[in-house]
Amino acid sequence: MFKHGRIQPSSNFLVTSFYLVVAILISFQGLGPDPTSPSFSSLSEDGRKILLIAKGDRQSKLDNLPLIERAAQSSSNLLIRGCAVRPVVIKLAQGQELTFKNLDSVDHTLQSDLEHQYLVPANKTKSIIVDFGHGVGVYSILCDDSPHISGIYLVAP
Repeated sequence: MFKHGRIQPSSNFLVTSFYLVVAILISFQGLGPDPTSPSFSSLSEDGRKILLIAKGDRQSKLDNLPLIERAAQSSSNLLIRGCAVRPVVIKLAQGQELTFKNLDSVDHTLQSDLEHQYLVPANKTKSIIVDFGHGVGVYSILCDDSPHISGIYLVAP
């Protein structure tokens, strides 16, 4: 344990630390929707499929684009309650104004990636201009620090 006046960690400590770090990293990988959430169980079968697709890679989203497009609702408002968003799939145009409306008594942060994070104060609204950098496409919506997908932005031309 002591070597040349320094404390050397035991191999058990290093192994345990390694597994703890791996577990923490896995928890931040975007695990898809939380299937135990009441908002998930209240969705239609297509809605549940869509949120599971949203956690996948780009090819998975493209392969399932017809289902996503069928479920998409054109709107300029996205409602947030308990980190569940409605509509689950919101169809937007690049450059369109989008208003988030937080129906909760706590602040929420919505994000599609590290560059696009929006703080929506409790019981308030926040408006943005849709410009997700990659243009037309399918973007997952994450809420707060949850690794679970809350919804999808379908950005159309």
